[in-house]
Amino acid sequence: MLDDGLVLRFRKYFTPATLHECWVWRGAKGVKGYGQIKRTGERRQVYAHRIAYELANGEVPEHKQVCHSCDNPLCVNPSHLFVGSSHDNHQDMKRKYRHLYGERNTEAILTEQQAREILALGSTVSQRELGRRYGVSQATISKIARGLRWKHLQKE
Repeated sequence: MLDDGLVLRFRKYFTPATLHECWVWRGAKGVKGYGQIKRTGERRQVYAHRIAYELANGEVPEHKQVCHSCDNPLCVNPSHLFVGSSHDNHQDMKRKYRHLYGERNTEAILTEQQAREILALGSTVSQRELGRRYGVSQATISKIARGLRWKHLQKE
């Protein structure tokens, strides 16, 4: 439930523009870069874009997230927001190539060039031998060959 005090405070921290433009939050920000505001009488912060969605559309269903179609964490334009599950939000991120894949993943052991070499050599060198060469397990080589790892290289 949104009370009048929260609504007044919320509206101080952005300037509405056109429906196509992001309405950039100028209030508090969390560590992940999303706008935040406190509900009246509560200690913890809530996401500003969630309040924007609630103002325009009503309460967010339980266990749902408010996601950005614009991918701007500071945007509070209700026309840029949609409700989805955590899975929906993750799939949206993957469709837009914003997830940590390939070398963007800080846990990656192989480089993109090495993964390409593994794919090229896969039909002539055993997976066990490729694993030894590149310092990974045979299971990792198998996952690359089957398109379960380094998937973006399979589309080339």
